[in-house]
Amino acid sequence: MAKKLKKSKLILITLIFLLFLSYVYKTDIKEITSRVVNPDKLAKENDVEQYNEALKNNDELLCLQIIFEDFKNECLVRVAEAKEDISICEKILNSKAKYSCYTGISQISNDVEICKLVEEDEYWNNVCYKNYAIANNNSDYCWFIQKGTQNNACFYEVVVKTLDWEGCKDITDESKLNKCNNMIAQKSGIIEPCYQMSNIIDRDACIIRLARASNDNKYCEEIKYSTIREDCKKIFTGE
Repeated sequence: MAKKLKKSKLILITLIFLLFLSYVYKTDIKEITSRVVNPDKLAKENDVEQYNEALKNNDELLCLQIIFEDFKNECLVRVAEAKEDISICEKILNSKAKYSCYTGISQISNDVEICKLVEEDEYWNNVCYKNYAIANNNSDYCWFIQKGTQNNACFYEVVVKTLDWEGCKDITDESKLNKCNNMIAQKSGIIEPCYQMSNIIDRDACIIRLARASNDNKYCEEIKYSTIREDCKKIFTGE
């Protein structure tokens, strides 16, 4: 009987304490109870406060006090980028997060040398050199990218910015190459890129787009297929 009374008193005291906290901090009693029985939730809330404070003060030491690893890594990356300090990236244990950190600083500081730190990871190597090539209108750095989709995309993006037709010739993917030649022909008002297309229909389609973009029917005569050539002329006759 004495034990039951003692247990009841303990429960009553606990409830009174929780009600007191609820009154003092103006917090719902369920919220307080959940914090008591759910330490992970409390830890996450503390991490959020630590994260915000770290970013506010650009203090990587505060990031290191964060419990949850992914949150800690993101914090370190953000502070490293803000301070443009690769030494902070080196505090990150996860290799993917570390490479992300290096790549971000390379882009912010426009320092291609930092890309050498991620060369062993194909994905981040490609991202790092592609970002630098596009930012500096220099397709030479596209050659540092593993050949494939990213390699072709790099050459194309540089050509889009520079309108340097020569850059299209480095593209190995036929559909991307045709897109590049089409874009140059229309934006530069020159027909030569259309002639680079091996497929006659693609070439004629390029020429009719050029004629429409430049509002000049003289290009219609360069179209090989008669049907497409007549369609081109109709653009200007209004038929």
